[in-house]
Amino acid sequence: GLGARLATTFIDPAFSPYQIARDPTDGSFVISSNSGMLADVLFRFDAALNFLGTIPAPEVAPWLVATMAIRPAPGGNELWSITWEVPAPFQQPQVFHLTKQTLDGTILSGPTPIDIPGSLPGVAVTYPTGMVHDPDSDTFIFLERNTDQFLRMDLTGATTALFAHPAPPFQQFVFNLGCAIDAERDVLIATSAGPFDTEVTKALEISRDGTPNGTEVPLTDTGLNQQYGITNEGNTWLVMGSAGSIPMLVRVKSADPVAAPTALDCTESLPNEVTLAWTAAEPYDGVEVHRDGITIATLPGAQTSFVDANQPEGGVTYSVSGITAEGSSARTTCALVVAGNTASFLRGDASDDGSVDIGDPITILEYLFAGGDDLACFDAGDANDDGQLNVADPISLLEYLFAGGPPPPAPFPLVGPDPTADPLGC
Repeated sequence: GLGARLATTFIDPAFSPYQIARDPTDGSFVISSNSGMLADVLFRFDAALNFLGTIPAPEVAPWLVATMAIRPAPGGNELWSITWEVPAPFQQPQVFHLTKQTLDGTILSGPTPIDIPGSLPGVAVTYPTGMVHDPDSDTFIFLERNTDQFLRMDLTGATTALFAHPAPPFQQFVFNLGCAIDAERDVLIATSAGPFDTEVTKALEISRDGTPNGTEVPLTDTGLNQQYGITNEGNTWLVMGSAGSIPMLVRVKSADPVAAPTALDCTESLPNEVTLAWTAAEPYDGVEVHRDGITIATLPGAQTSFVDANQPEGGVTYSVSGITAEGSSARTTCALVVAGNTASFLRGDASDDGSVDIGDPITILEYLFAGGDDLACFDAGDANDDGQLNVADPISLLEYLFAGGPPPPAPFPLVGPDPTADPLGC
């Protein structure tokens, strides 16, 4: 599932790893350390996580890299970094420097002082982290950890926009430093934690102005006791941190290779004939239909419906999956009870209007005590499925509708045949 650990790599010699920047051109990485003994160099790894060597850091101690990102450029990709003085000056305004380097460490510009909106002096340090390059706007985005704000910075170092982290960790002491970008999908990836968590436990996708899209991926299977950085690799993420004192990169699953079909509906359109209909989440080369886990049809990718004829009575589960050159999607599932020529009904729908509401107990009471008309389906009026139609049935419906009582037994909330034998019928 999402968040599953796919691979783990020891990133020797980058001890005390702190920030990670990925080159979108060749997939290589630059990693910084927050160890004073290693602050003068940055560590380079190739896309297969093989160590390539070190390059000079933009400044020397006590100036350390706070955050960094790689910007593709026509003359050669550039490493941009924000440095800060460690420890921060006590109750004094902090100073930050912006530096641009080649990937072999040559300084192209800077270090140049820049202003970063953050905490007031003496309250908390201003804490930039998780910087990424946004190729669409040619700007940088990073998190200011202590105010839980994302900042957008242009190539001069000026802040051009701010937006709030939509779901920051509840506990302030959670060391939340992660941010990544998936430009192709137009999302940022922001790490966070639950209200009772003491470390980073999840990442969520948000728009580039901070609106969540509903996707959250757990980060509880990394094996890391500290998680400092995250970067995107398409359908996987690399999470950087430490397991004890061992520096590690962990690859986790962040998405299915192929988006699964959505809105799958299965309906018994005729007795013993089931019609499936779905929506393609992306263009497919083919679609597979499965019944009870067995593939029963492979269809053209543009097809969005299928009829399964001569299906016997009883429960059945269907699923569909999309196929592209990248592989197969997860299966989208639906289930129903095939009634065949057996009468189908909705339990509790005594008024036979297709829904269960206050009109149904009233209909039963009128039939039982006021000479009301016969029910269209006595089985539907047997709301508690005890095989009898009596005052207990409207009472059970009223409890369900207004007092938090249990819902009616099957068939409910979907129409279907009666799964229990009794003398009542339709």
